[in-house]
Amino acid sequence: MSAFTIGAAGTSPPPDENTPVASHQLSTLSRATSNWSSENIIGRGGFGPVYRGSLNNREVAIKRLEVAIGGGQGIAEFERELATLTHCRHENLLPLLGYCRAPDLCLVYPFMENGSLFDLLHLTDGRERKGALLPTFISRLELLRQVVSGLVYLHGENFVHRDIKSANILLDSLGAARIGDTGLTREVEGDFTNTQGVGSPGYVDPRYVETLELSEASDVFSFGVVMLEVLTGKPAVDRTQRPPPLYVRARRFTSWSEHADTDIDRGAEGASEGLERLGELAKRCISNETEDRPTAGAVMTEIEGLMTPQALPVPEARVRECQVCFDAEPNARLTPCQHAVVCVTCAAELKRRRQGCPICRVQIRSFDEGTWENTFANGETGESPPPAPAPNPFANATAPLATATISEEEDLQLAMAIRASLNEQGTPSPRGVRPPDLRVVEQHVPDTSTVDLAQRLRRLEEANSALVDAAESGDINKVRELLATGVDVNCSKEGDEGRTALLMAAYCGHLAVVRVLVAAEADVNKALTNGCTPLYIAAHEGHIDVVQVLVAAEADVNKAETTAGCTPLCIAAQKGHLNVVQVLVAARADVNKATTNGCTPFFMAAQKGHQNIVQALVAARADVNKALTTDGATPLFIAAGKGHLNIVQALVAARADVNKGKTNGCTPLYIAAQEGHLDVLQVLVTARADVNKATTVGWTPLMAANHRNHTSFVSYLQSVGAR
Repeated sequence: MSAFTIGAAGTSPPPDENTPVASHQLSTLSRATSNWSSENIIGRGGFGPVYRGSLNNREVAIKRLEVAIGGGQGIAEFERELATLTHCRHENLLPLLGYCRAPDLCLVYPFMENGSLFDLLHLTDGRERKGALLPTFISRLELLRQVVSGLVYLHGENFVHRDIKSANILLDSLGAARIGDTGLTREVEGDFTNTQGVGSPGYVDPRYVETLELSEASDVFSFGVVMLEVLTGKPAVDRTQRPPPLYVRARRFTSWSEHADTDIDRGAEGASEGLERLGELAKRCISNETEDRPTAGAVMTEIEGLMTPQALPVPEARVRECQVCFDAEPNARLTPCQHAVVCVTCAAELKRRRQGCPICRVQIRSFDEGTWENTFANGETGESPPPAPAPNPFANATAPLATATISEEEDLQLAMAIRASLNEQGTPSPRGVRPPDLRVVEQHVPDTSTVDLAQRLRRLEEANSALVDAAESGDINKVRELLATGVDVNCSKEGDEGRTALLMAAYCGHLAVVRVLVAAEADVNKALTNGCTPLYIAAHEGHIDVVQVLVAAEADVNKAETTAGCTPLCIAAQKGHLNVVQVLVAARADVNKATTNGCTPFFMAAQKGHQNIVQALVAARADVNKALTTDGATPLFIAAGKGHLNIVQALVAARADVNKGKTNGCTPLYIAAQEGHLDVLQVLVTARADVNKATTVGWTPLMAANHRNHTSFVSYLQSVGAR
């Protein structure tokens, strides 16, 4: 990492909005990356690899998109992203320099030599953590201010980013922050209901997981997690230890100084107080309820307030100068908060930028011009209402997200039950209950508690069964009620093949129940005894909305059931669920992962005659020639034998090997001649299939047609040189 000042204000000039975005030939970009050398790969996003290259004497990063173009949908998506990237130009957004439309879709950005904020906070250079390059509290505030400034701009243009995270915040050569992956944005009017999983684990808004309603508040939640990373130095998700996500732990913090990054210098004036205030601001951003979260503009205003302590006025006195420009008289009264602390010019600018009042952070809807006696101007009489209290991040939390609590007596009783269970089978503690000190339990629980403990265990078993039954029947209110009592969200009914609430809700297609269970942190990969996961079951049944929620919750898209090794993609391809296949392919499911006998998704779709799925898999670059491990049959062979003309044509167009046969030598042409599919036979001959290739026992396609009395086939084959 080069020497630079992190978050140096004003060091990075804004891009020229009139600078044209260049169109490039794929060959030009290929040369720029040394023919797409793997040594030049510097990262991989959700849409494909990112290469470092040199273009017109400038270091660039080139994103090569791996998208399916079937039916023009991929092109339309690319055009939308291109339009967004071209339109959104701001000093804290990563600018688009160029693009390529065909034959591959590529986007060209300036190379950010100082990496990402994630690298800065969580990776190491030798023995020194890079986070030490952010030594002061004010430097971290400035970096956050730059990020939220870009977010305010996007929201002002009616866009939501959808994937704010530290890995998408890049640092240029001067250390200025730029939000990347802006092409993921969506234009919204009010709340936007999204049909595809967005966001990253640890950053995604739990409300979005439940409702699939995407709004600016979703971005604010994700930015709140970034604030927590900057404040604590901890990653959003610790994959080495798998504790709860950072935002879940942070909601319990009472002293931010105890949890702040040790690299932050606490000696500066106001740093300790600032840490506490920034932590509480982050807490409001990660509130459960979207209405309890501040706007991006309000967050920016509060961060700027932390950077300029002199901007905090004395409530009882009248402010004598605008608290934004510090130059003009505060002649604007803001609505709805009624604070008179800024001038008319700054009030208009704050309103345009959708920011909040410098005092209470409430978003400004309108303002009046005039002169008022007090800062808190309820009216021209000078009566001053008290400032609005800060939103409670836990207010109105839904039952599944509420923290389970138990009494001391219950804690002691449950501890004995846990101890007995651990002694017998090593069962982990129930969800949401802290491990007890068993020595204390021995001292305080009398022997007569055995009957009570047995009753409690029976009640727990009954509650577990009730949760699974409620999920199966789709009784969302009962599910919420049981979760609120502390029932293990991952429990299963005894002796019932490991059926959990999530498995049954996924099987029955109860979307609302699935969302509640996922929000309550149900294990999305916990399977039945035969290995069937919730995602596999939902894919089998064709419940596309459930599949989307599970994919967004990071379910393993490649986990196979144990009976035949069938993956969610395989079963969806076999059942003909096109939309499920598309979602799984977009989630980077392995399109070539086969069952234990070698059946790939391609083979499944070809066998069943699902032409649209075959086309989707062709677009996803699945191996068209991968054969069964039992007899060597290929997708083309099985389609030819079944007489699926359209699929044969699609496979031939995808360059399937027309002469690749089974282990006994039967080729696609041979099986078409034997089964009497003349149209398939003609397609294969046109594709230059060998009309004289014989089986291991010497039978040719001509002999097979003659044996089955297909007279017209015999004549046709002889006309094209068959012997």
